Amino acid sequence: MKNKLLLTIDGIRKDHLGCYNPKAARISPRITEIAERSVVFDDMMAAATSTAMCFSSIFTGELSATFGRLDYGDSQNPHADTLFSDHEALGYTTFVSVNRRFEEYIEMMNAFSRAEFLWTGERPVNGSANAKGEASLRPMEQAKFLTGHLESSPAPWLAWIHLWGFGDPDAPYVRRTGFDYDSRLAELDDAVGFLFDRFHGGSDVFVFADHGYAFFEHGRWAYGIDGHNLVEPVVSVPFLVHDGANRGRNPNLVSQLRVREIVREPAIALELHDETAVCESRYAGQIDKGLVLRKGDYKLIYYHENGRREFYDLATDPRETIDYAGTRFHRHRRDSGRKPRAPYIVRSDWDALEATMEELTERARNFYPRVSVPMKTRAKYTAKKLKRKIPFLS
Repeated sequence: MKNKLLLTIDGIRKDHLGCYNPKAARISPRITEIAERSVVFDDMMAAATSTAMCFSSIFTGELSATFGRLDYGDSQNPHADTLFSDHEALGYTTFVSVNRRFEEYIEMMNAFSRAEFLWTGERPVNGSANAKGEASLRPMEQAKFLTGHLESSPAPWLAWIHLWGFGDPDAPYVRRTGFDYDSRLAELDDAVGFLFDRFHGGSDVFVFADHGYAFFEHGRWAYGIDGHNLVEPVVSVPFLVHDGANRGRNPNLVSQLRVREIVREPAIALELHDETAVCESRYAGQIDKGLVLRKGDYKLIYYHENGRREFYDLATDPRETIDYAGTRFHRHRRDSGRKPRAPYIVRSDWDALEATMEELTERARNFYPRVSVPMKTRAKYTAKKLKRKIPFLS
C-alpha cells in the first residue's frame, strides 16, 4: 500500500497559483510543476469558509449542519468515522503535523481518530505580543520536521501537514514578489516542493487549500473576518492529486466533501462530478449565517439573517458582476412597439434560470434546523459586528 501525504495551505487563492493562472507561475513555481504531473480540479467548491468548519467536513465527508454543533468553538460529539479511521482500519499509521497556533482549531475539528500529533512551535505565554510567531515554525522548518519523522516511520502511513503563511515572510520572498500575500505563498510553495520531492516516489500526494481569500471582491476582505464572505475567490479552491499514474484536468463541479473518497482512491479524481455543492460560513446557531449552493454553473448566495439572496451564472459571468436576483436591469431590450430600454440583459433561458434560482432558494431557507438564539447572544453579536466594521468598506 502506498503512503498518503496531505499538504494543505491555509487561505490560498486559485488565481495566485500558476496552474490556474499562468501569470502567477513566478509566485508558485513548485506547485505549478507538481500540477503538470497531477490531476488538477478546476471547479472544486469549499465545504466552508473557516478553517475548523472546513477540515471537519473534509475529514468526515459531511457538512457542519449535520454535526449538531451550534456555535463557534463548539467541539462536542467527536467524529469517530473519518478519513483517518478509514486508513487506520487498513493498517496505516496516521500523523498530524500542525503549528501550535492552530491548537484551538484542532480541538474544534475533533476528527483525528488515533493520529499521532507532531506539534511544531512553542505554546505561547498568555498576552505575548508575538504569540502567533512563537507558536509556529516557518513552512520549510515545519516541512523538515515532519520529514524526519516520516522517513523513520514504517509504511504505510497517512500524514496531514497544514502550512500557514508566516506573518513576516523571509526577505528573499519579499524581494521576489513585492506583495505580502504572494511573498507568503512563495515561501509556502518552497515547502510544498520540498515535501513533494522527498515523498512522491512512494506516496500519493494531495495539495490543496481549506478555503480561499478575498481582496475586496464585492467589498469583502479575507474569508469571513468581516462577516460571511462567499465570493468566488473564497469558495472556489485549488486541489491537486498526484498518484504517479493519472494526470490532466477535471473541469466538473466537485464538492470538497469528496476529498475523503479521493484520498482513499485517487484513481477516481478525473471522473468525479457533483450536480450540486454547498459551502457554509457559520454554524447553525450563529446569527450571521451565509450559505452558497451551486447547481452546475448557477450559484446562489443566501443570507439567513435577512433572507437576502444573490444569484449568478458563473459560465457567462465568472466575476459575479450580474446578480440575477437583483432588480437593476430589464429582462428584455424592448417591449412590443416601444423604444429600447436600458440597462437590459438578454437571455434565451430565463425560465430555466429562474426555476433553478427558486429551487436553490427553497433549499437554502430550509437548510439549517430551527435554532432559538437568545436575545443576549444577538446583542453581543451585533455589538461585535459593529466594532469590527472596516471603515473603508462601509
